[in-house]
Order: sequence, then structure tokens, then C-alpha cells
Amino acid sequence: MTTRNFFIVSAVIILLSGVVSVLYPQLMFDAWGTESNQAGLIITQLSGALEIGLGLILWLSRNEGVSKARRAIVLGGFITYSLFFIIMLINISGVSSAAVWANIVLYLLLALGFGFFAFLKKS
Repeated sequence: MTTRNFFIVSAVIILLSGVVSVLYPQLMFDAWGTESNQAGLIITQLSGALEIGLGLILWLSRNEGVSKARRAIVLGGFITYSLFFIIMLINISGVSSAAVWANIVLYLLLALGFGFFAFLKKS
């Protein structure tokens, strides 16, 4: 897979997740089978806003050639989704819905993808 294709696929996935988190934060809690409160809903929306921003960065930079900017983007994506993955694993106790595991797998795949382009892909 090329960096361009990875940016496109990641942008679409991340943008969709961000839009759902911003517009329907309660949906995330319902899918996970957990209780929500006002602070949780706000934090979910803020996280979604960050995902929308990252998704737009990926989409708008999809045609960027080898550059310091593209390197910064993939390193930032690697750190972001590695932390998302770790935080989810640490906090999973008592929650075992399919939606939670889907998020964990998605975060792992995004972290691995960004890691591949940050550290392994020679370009």
C-alpha cells in the first residue's frame, strides 16, 4: 500500500469516527454498553473533533510527496493511535462489547499502519 492510499483510507475511517463522536456521543456509550455523564459526552465530542482534524490533515496531505511534513503526520498518527490503543486496553475491564473490541482493533491497525510508514517504509 502506498502512503497516499493509506492516508485516504485512514482519513475516511477517522473522519467518520470523528463525525459520529461529535454528533452522536451517546451512541458511543450505548454501543459500548456503558453509562454516560455530561463530562463523558463532552470528552467524546472533543475526541471526535480531534479525529475530524486529523482526518482532514490526512485527506488534504494525501498527495504530499516525501517531506518533513508527511513524516510529522505519520509520526503524529503513530503516537496518537498507539496511545488510543494502550488507553483502551488499560481501561477495558468490565466492558466487553463488540464495539469496544472493534475500536481496539481499529486503533491497533491504525497504529501499525502509521508505524509502518513512520519506521519501516523506505521513501
